[in-house]
Amino acid sequence: ITQCSKSGLEYLQDGNFKQAGAVMVTNHKMLQQLTVSHEKLDILVEAACHSGAFGAKLSGGGRGGIVIALVPVCKMNAVSEAMRNAGATQCFHTKIGSES
Repeated sequence: ITQCSKSGLEYLQDGNFKQAGAVMVTNHKMLQQLTVSHEKLDILVEAACHSGAFGAKLSGGGRGGIVIALVPVCKMNAVSEAMRNAGATQCFHTKIGSES
């Protein structure tokens, strides 16, 4: 899990969002194996990934918390809609870096 965090940060800093997203999914799977995930979070991660996110994972204290998804701007609305349809009560958006 520590290595996922380190490599994910490096991918983000390099602007390699596809690889950063893949690392997020790997990390989420590890958290599932540790039984700190929750079925509702797993459903939201799956919805995000299947609707265009580079990746997604749970965050928080375990068996609850939130899902963080890394999403290209052009897919933001589709991913938010898919996550709401899958049970998300709210979706918040922020951007990494700046757009040129």
